[in-house]
Amino acid sequence: MLSGLPRIEAEAIESRIAGCRCRTLNEEPQTNLAQRYSDCALDCFEAIQAILRDKPQGNVLFQLAIADDAESALLAGLSGLLRTAAIENPRFTGQVMVVPAALAADELCTRLLDEKTGAIEPLGRIRDGVREVLRWEELTAEAETPAFRDDGAYLITGGLGAIGRHCAREILEQTRGARVVLTGRAAWTDEIRVVLEESFGNERVSY
Repeated sequence: MLSGLPRIEAEAIESRIAGCRCRTLNEEPQTNLAQRYSDCALDCFEAIQAILRDKPQGNVLFQLAIADDAESALLAGLSGLLRTAAIENPRFTGQVMVVPAALAADELCTRLLDEKTGAIEPLGRIRDGVREVLRWEELTAEAETPAFRDDGAYLITGGLGAIGRHCAREILEQTRGARVVLTGRAAWTDEIRVVLEESFGNERVSY
C-alpha cells in the first residue's frame, strides 16, 4: 500500500514486482490530520482482514510505503496495527517503510524487494539513500548528576496520595534544604494532617 507518494502509481509497482498487489490508501485531502490517520488505519485494517479472510496458503508480506514528510510520516504509527496482525496470524508479516516523497517507482520497488532478503523490520526508513531501523539503546545514568537540587523548591500536584508522598520522601532524602509543596483536590482534614506528620515527621511539615 502507498501513502503520500504522488509520483508513484499502484499499477507501476504491480508491473515491477511479480505476484504483488498494490493500491493507494484511501485519503481525503480535506480532512484534518487526526481524521486522516483514523481513515488510513481503518483502510489498512480492512485490507488486512480481506487478506486473512482469503486464508492464504503461504506467507504474506504486507508493506506500507509512506512519504517521509511532516504529515505522512505520522502514519508510521500504523506499524503497531501490523504487529498485532502478525501476532494473530503467524503467516502474516507487516512492515512500514518511510521513504522520500520524491522517490521513483523503480527505486521504491528495489527497496521493497531488498527488505524481503533479510530480517524484515516492522518499521524502517530510507533517508539520504541509507536504510535505518529502530533499535533500543540503553542509556546509563550519570551518577554525578543529581536528580534533585539542594535548596530547591518542588511542587507535587496530587501529592497527598501515596505516590505523591513517596516522591516527596525521595526528594527530601536526596537533598539538603529542599522544600516540597504537596497539593490535592481533597478538602483539608485532620486525617490528612496525621498522615503527613506520620510520613515526614512533625518538624518537617508546615501548613
